[in-house]
Formats: sequence, structure tokens, C-alpha cells
Amino acid sequence: MPRLMFSINVKIDITEYYFAQTVTYPLSVVSTVTAINGSGLCAGMLPITPIYANWHHAYNYLKKTEQLKRGSSFFNRAALGSSGHSAVGSHIRHA
Repeated sequence: MPRLMFSINVKIDITEYYFAQTVTYPLSVVSTVTAINGSGLCAGMLPITPIYANWHHAYNYLKKTEQLKRGSSFFNRAALGSSGHSAVGSHIRHA
């Protein structure tokens, strides 16, 4: 009986972890993008990244360009250009 209970608890923990990651991952992307935005790093400046007024603006832009889940998939990752569209055949090497 204790072994069965351990198995059920592990399955519940994995399900809770997956659900929490799914809900919070887009916010993690937005916080990372807004942290480097306008910081002087090349990745956070025009023309690579638009300048956002606040995190709401960044969230709305990333949602509109379907980039809220970028980097969440271990497989089938594609490099996105400054326009937010994936270039044909531009898979990231060694990812």
C-alpha cells in the first residue's frame, strides 16, 4: 500500500509541476525580455528588439507575434528574426 501511495504522489507532483510551468513560462519570457530591453545590450536594442514602454506592452507584442512560448520546446527550436517570423531552414544548431 505505501508503494502505491508514493506512485500516486509522484504523478500528482509531476502534473502540478507541468501545469505551473505552462502557466508561468510566458511571464518568465516577458520578464527576461523586459529586463534586457533598452539595457545597452545588442539583443535589447533596435533593430533586433522593439523598445517596450512596460511589461504589458512587451506581453501584448510577444503574444501578437506568437513568441510567448519561445524556447519552451526542447525539440524543433527555430531561430526567429527581428520581425518575429522564423526563417525557413534556420534551426538553431547545438540546441
